[in-house]
This record gives sequence, structure tokens and C-alpha cells, in this order.
Amino acid sequence: MSLPLIDILIPAELAGERLDRAIAHLVPRVSRMEARRMIAGGSVFVDQRRTRIASRPLRAGQRLVCHRLVAAPAGGPAPRVVYRGDGVLVVDKPAGVAVEATRAGDAATVARWLADAGDPAFITHRLDASVSGALVVATTAAAQSALNRLFAVHAVERRYLAAVAPAPAWDEKTIDRPLDGQPARTRARVVARAAGAALLEIALDTGRFRQIRRHLAAEGAPVAGDRDQPNAAPAARTLLHAYEVVFTLAGQAVDVQVPPGDDFRAATDALGLGQAAGSENLFSSVRAPA
Repeated sequence: MSLPLIDILIPAELAGERLDRAIAHLVPRVSRMEARRMIAGGSVFVDQRRTRIASRPLRAGQRLVCHRLVAAPAGGPAPRVVYRGDGVLVVDKPAGVAVEATRAGDAATVARWLADAGDPAFITHRLDASVSGALVVATTAAAQSALNRLFAVHAVERRYLAAVAPAPAWDEKTIDRPLDGQPARTRARVVARAAGAALLEIALDTGRFRQIRRHLAAEGAPVAGDRDQPNAAPAARTLLHAYEVVFTLAGQAVDVQVPPGDDFRAATDALGLGQAAGSENLFSSVRAPA
């Protein structure tokens, strides 16, 4: 996360001033209208609490932190619901869209998109903003608790596609390497190779922070486009896509596959993987949601 636009204690001369006017006064080149957009978008915090009330009067000594508001990616695909069950949704999340609010606001998040569409979002499952694919979302607190239990006992099967460069020497491997002091286990299989790159099919046995990307980087085969890895091959986006989730919730058997989008395919084409033996078969075998 970049540094905030401003992190300041409210001076005495601004005591009693409206929040939007105070921001416009304190932050160079930010108009009052832009300040109101930042407040509405959730990127303004007073005493470490997100506030959306532009007219809120401030007190001297309060801490005001404003972050640059992140807007939804222009021209990119929007999230879409690909499965709707009792208390649960599966959403096809585009790359570049965060799941829930960050310090930079919640205007460009799955949670806000669902709320605007009339679906309450109780977040349990998460994908990094740069990762695309199948995201499980509860729509009731009871379903969220049930999903939390399923994830805790590893009863949700998750499968991914990852394009890596360089290609690993192995064709199939279980990576059993602790992360952050916790057991972490990733199963990876090469399904296509090109000069210097490979397409992997991946299953998770655990769900640690950025587990796939960290495990593959440790194997010398970082995910292409992963900006957290200095040795990752450049790509238009992080080439990691969650293509399948399988679980049973309250008697509902859920098995949803989400094919990778055009942006993923174009980026794998650029690595020479689009026509590699195995890749097209895998892409075509992924079922589009009914």
C-alpha cells in the first residue's frame, strides 16, 4: 500500500470544521468535491475508523488519514455471479478487483459490487486483487459460519491455473513447505510447456497467505506477472486463476468451474503457452457455469 495522502492531527484552527472542507484545506490539489468522493469511497479515516459522513465536524487533536481512492478498473470486466444457492454465491472475480475494502476504499471491491446489486456479502473466502476466478461468498451470517468451518478443516477443494516462468524441471510435485510458521501444502502438475514457461494445474491442501505464489517462487518457478517476486517474468497481469471450487454446504453439493478470461489467455499466449500441447485441452475442459 502506498503512503497516505495525509496523516495529521487536526489543528485547533480547524476544530468544528466539516470533514470534506478540512480535507480540501489540508491536502494540496484536492477539491471539496474530490474530498467528498474519497469519503464516500471509504478511503478516509478519523481516529482509525473509516467514516463516510462528509459533514462530520472534527475536533482538535483527532487523527485524520486520507488515502488516494482506488476506482474500479476502467473498461475491464465486472464481477459476475456464476452460482447462486441457499446462503452462498460463487462470483467470477476479475483480476485487479479487491474482494473487500482496503485502506484505499471499497468503491472497486466485490463486496461493494454485490451490495449495490442487493446481495449482502459476508466474506470468508479471499483472492488477492491481482488474482482472478471463482470466489465463494456467503450471503447470510449463518452461511458464513458454516463456510468458515469448511475452510478450517480443508473441506473446500480449490483448483487453480498458473503460468510460470521459467518452467520447473519436474512434471508433478507436492510442495510441502511451511509458511509463516504454519504447515503449507501445494500440489502442482505441469499441463503444458513452452520455451521457458509452463502452465500448471494446482490444488491447495492448506490456505496460507499467498501460498501458491510463495511456494512456486521458492521452487524457482514464480508466477508470471507477480510483482511481489523480483524474478517473475513480466506479464500484463498476475497469471494465477482460481478455476474450480468444490464443497457441500447444508446439503448443497457445489462444484463450480470458471474458465479463465480473455486477459489470462492473451497473457499466456504472449508466453508461448496458447498453442502448447495440453493448454488448449485444459482450457476447453473447464466448464462454463450454467
